[in-house]
Order: sequence, then C-alpha cells, then structure tokens
Amino acid sequence: MRERVVEAVREAGYAVAFTVRSGIVRQDVDSYALPRIEVGANDTPFKLRVQIATAGWPRSWRRRVLKVCLGEADLTNPKGFRPGRYALNLEPERGGSSR
Repeated sequence: MRERVVEAVREAGYAVAFTVRSGIVRQDVDSYALPRIEVGANDTPFKLRVQIATAGWPRSWRRRVLKVCLGEADLTNPKGFRPGRYALNLEPERGGSSR
C-alpha cells in the first residue's frame, strides 16, 4: 500500500510528503515519509519545546509528559515508563549568530 501511495505522490510531481507520525526530520529520513510536529494556534514556546524534546517517544508517554509539564497531570508511576530510557531536555538550543 505505502509503495503505491509514494509512487502516486511522485507521479503527481511532489518532491516530499509528510506522515502523521510525530518526529524530527533527520538526514536519513525518507523524503516521502517526513515526520512532523503538530503546532496549535494557542501553543506556547514551552509547549513546542516539550513536543520537540519528546518527538521520538511513544505517543502515550508524550501526552503524559506534556500534561505534567503544563501542570495538568501527575507523573506518578506512568504505565510502561522505564527510567533512563528517554531523556527530556527542554533547554532552548543555543547557537547560530548573535544579534
């Protein structure tokens, strides 16, 4: 099925296509299966940083961490959570030119 969809997208003249999977685009990602991060009109920069930091995590974990970070839930013993498996870095990236 996926191959037929990719071929149809190519034939239609598109150079890239996005999936509904959350993630960060990296160099080795298929250009017809680019992951994305959903950004809502009311999302804050902090919420976006949480979404980016947890983009490769299982969906249920991302939702729970987001709720905790926004003060909407308690992260007491989440189902399936194994400490140390994933790291959460919410610091904005520094770099580039300073203005």
